Amino acid sequence: MLARASAPVLADQQAVLFYVYVDDVAAARSALAEAGVSVGEIERPFYAPRGEFRVHDPDGYVLMITHT
Repeated sequence: MLARASAPVLADQQAVLFYVYVDDVAAARSALAEAGVSVGEIERPFYAPRGEFRVHDPDGYVLMITHT
């Protein structure tokens, strides 16, 4: 669901993470890096055994890329 904000949205004041689910985390990271996107290292917390990594979008929001 998307909604229009009633006031300016400031990324550095947001307590939200956007999750993007992919089948192959390493391949997604490689593709983004090859396209010139600054990507974080793949981490493997207990809830994401196949890994996850962060990307900061141009507006400053954090996108978490993880497995399906």
